[in-house]
Amino acid sequence: MQTLAGTAKLGVWVRRVAVIAIASVSVASFSLAAGASSGSGLQGKSAEQVWALAVAAAESKGSVHMVEKPFLCCGATNVFGKNGELVTDDGQSEGSQTVSSGGMYGQAMFLVVPGTAYMQGDTSWTTLIWSWPSFYAGKWIAIPSSNSNYQSALYGVTLGTLLSAEKPTGHLTLTPKTTIRGKKVVGVSGGMVTTDWPSDVKGSVVVYVSAVAPYLPVESVFHVTENGHKTTVSDTFSNWGEPISVTAPASSVPYPSG
Repeated sequence: MQTLAGTAKLGVWVRRVAVIAIASVSVASFSLAAGASSGSGLQGKSAEQVWALAVAAAESKGSVHMVEKPFLCCGATNVFGKNGELVTDDGQSEGSQTVSSGGMYGQAMFLVVPGTAYMQGDTSWTTLIWSWPSFYAGKWIAIPSSNSNYQSALYGVTLGTLLSAEKPTGHLTLTPKTTIRGKKVVGVSGGMVTTDWPSDVKGSVVVYVSAVAPYLPVESVFHVTENGHKTTVSDTFSNWGEPISVTAPASSVPYPSG
C-alpha cells in the first residue's frame, strides 16, 4: 500500500499513509469452478465477487492492524532499501500509523480523529522527505478537514482508505488456494493502484483472502519493479475487529501554508 500523504509537501507516496469506492472492472474475471480448491462459500465466485466479499467482511469488523515491509519511498530510487516499515491501526473514522525508513531518513507518525489529521516527523524526515524547516521537527501538525491536504493525510490511516489502496485494479483473476500463516486463502490478482506509487514503479498485486468465512484479507503481496530492480512488498493483516483508540495530541501547529 505505500500510503503517505499525496501532495508534494506531504512527500512520499499516497499509498499506504487508504472512502470505500470499489472500482468497477470492465473485463470479467473467471469464476471458481465447481470443485475448485477454495472454500465452499466461494465456489462459483468471480475474482471481483471474492474481493467484494473481502471488503464487506473487513467493513463489518471495523478495524485492522497492518504491517508493510519494506516500505518503499520517494521517487527515482528506493531510498529505504529493504529496511523501511509501515505499521498502521485503522478504524472506520480514526487511526494511527508509524512509518520508518530504517536509515538516514528517520520516521514519521500519522493520527486521524474525526475531522482532523495529524502528522509528525523527526528531524530527518521533516527536512529530507517533507522539505520543511527543522522548526517543524517533532511537532504535531494539524490538518483540519477543511484543508485541501486532509484527504491525502488520512489516506491509509482509516479502514476505508486502506481498502481502497489495497484493491487490485484492471482485469482481476483468482489464484489457486494456498496456505499463509496457517490459513487457507485464495488470491485476487490484478494491477496496483498506480497513483499510490512513484511513477517509475511498475508491478502487480495479489491480495490473499481467507477461503472460509469470514472472507477477510490475510496478506497482500506486491511484485514491483523500479529501475530494473525487483522487490516484493508484503502487507500483513491481523487483529480484525479489535478496538483501537486514538487521542488527538495535546498541542499542535497548523499545517504550513507555504
